[in-house]
Order: sequence, then C-alpha cells, then structure tokens
Amino acid sequence: MIGHTISHYRILGIVGHRVALVAVVFALLLVSALAQQPSNGSLSNTAEPTPSERPRRVAQGVSEVLLIKKVKPKYPKAARAAGIQGSVVLQIVVDSNGKVKNLKPVSGDPSLTPAAVDAVKKWKYRPYVLNGQRVEMETQVVVAFKLK
Repeated sequence: MIGHTISHYRILGIVGHRVALVAVVFALLLVSALAQQPSNGSLSNTAEPTPSERPRRVAQGVSEVLLIKKVKPKYPKAARAAGIQGSVVLQIVVDSNGKVKNLKPVSGDPSLTPAAVDAVKKWKYRPYVLNGQRVEMETQVVVAFKLK
C-alpha cells in the first residue's frame, strides 16, 4: 500500500509539472497577443492608420513608382572642377499629399549633398495609400552625380 501511494504521488507530481508548464506557456502566449493588440481595445490588427501616425517605411523601388516629378540636381561648380562624382543617399519623408517634407543625408560626398538636397526638395510623389487612406511615407533616394 505504501509503495502504491508513493508511485501515485510521483505520477501526480509529473502531471502537475506538465500542467504548470502548459499554464505558463499559455500565459506567455496571452501576454504576447495582448501586447500586439491595437490600443483601441479591438482584437483586430486591421486598425486604420491616422494621418498623425509615423511615416510608413517604403522600399526604394515602391517610392520610385510613385515619383511623378523628378528635378535633376545642378552639378556644383567646385565639385565639377575637382572631378568629384558619385552618389548621395538621402532619407526622406513624403507627406500624405506627395510633397517631400523632410530630408536627411545618409551618405555621399559633402560637396554634392547640398545640390542633391535642393533637387529632391522639388520632387513630387503620388500619395502613398494604405488601407484606403493617404499616409506619409519614409524612404531612401539615391541622387547620382556623374561627369560627362
């Protein structure tokens, strides 16, 4: 009888540990799901973005398709005389109407950067539409300077 009782407790102990482990895993999954839940209380992840949200990151290829007006940069005279050529990479934010509103140089020769910034400020994009709403987009653009 004593041997039977001891093995009965061992089985219950093993089962108890498994139940506890399953409960912990369930709790972690629940916390993870709640952390990803939209702040409006809905369990749906299809909440419509508002114009005040942060700009959506868009691949360079997508932004190139949306570009409707591209102004070529004026080659800086000093850079031309010095034989400087290359590319300037800019991080830009385009507002919900397609106007470039924010620029930040990422890389490129400092003598070419101001001309690239001046040109890209004049670029115009078709609005980026997400879930039926125009939203701001953030992307990178490359402005190439090549001597002829």
